Amino acid sequence: MGKDLFLYKGMKRILAIITGLTIIQTAAIILQAEWLSQAVTGLFNGKRIASLYPVIGFFLLAFLVRHAVTTVRQKIVYQYAAQTGADLRKRFLEQLFRLGPRFAKKEGTGRMVTLAMEGISQFRRYLELFLPKMASMAIVPAAVVIYVFFQDKTSALILILALPILIVFMILLGLVAQKKADRQWKSYQTLSNHFVDSL
Repeated sequence: MGKDLFLYKGMKRILAIITGLTIIQTAAIILQAEWLSQAVTGLFNGKRIASLYPVIGFFLLAFLVRHAVTTVRQKIVYQYAAQTGADLRKRFLEQLFRLGPRFAKKEGTGRMVTLAMEGISQFRRYLELFLPKMASMAIVPAAVVIYVFFQDKTSALILILALPILIVFMILLGLVAQKKADRQWKSYQTLSNHFVDSL
């Protein structure tokens, strides 16, 4: 399914943009954690809060950058998914009119309406959720481990050893969601195989 995504117009460009924004977001997450830990450690060691204002200010700045990047990324992905869904629906209708009412009767009118409305909407939602998550899962954990490695090799080793446990939990969650995603993807594949020209 992943390879098919690259067939859509503008997919490589949108992935490059999302990747760049995710790298900025990851840097903000790491800096946010670093400055928060400095502030907490300083307070624990008895420093006056006034002396920690710069660190707290940097933490708030990183917090704002992180959420600003998230908002921008969501808006970009939403616009791309909306455009892709509109293009897909247009191709679907063009193919449906070309094939004529006999084909619609054979496949079932209700099924055609469902594919045109619900199927494309579900595919659009899939793009909105999958693209940012894919970039985050590929970049954030690796960046955090690399950063921790340069700070404390033992902690980095613990993270690396704990990673398989995290992967197992992610697999379990993925298996639960996979059944629903597979049903949506099969609906989309039916749509694509019957009505969409080769991309």
